[in-house]
Amino acid sequence: MVDEAVRAQFGDKFRPFRALRIRRNELEYPAMPDDAATWDEVKEALADAAQILTAVEKLLPHLGLF
Repeated sequence: MVDEAVRAQFGDKFRPFRALRIRRNELEYPAMPDDAATWDEVKEALADAAQILTAVEKLLPHLGLF
């Protein structure tokens, strides 16, 4: 999976990426029609996304085209 490759190459700061992708998929294609994100879940997802973006900002200057 993409998330496993990213974590293997760039470290655990990208760990929340998988859970975010899984939950997004659950919400976009719900098994139960009433499934919805809670405000606490949203706050946690935003914090995780901010952590990932910070890691990406630090990583980008060190990456080449290939």
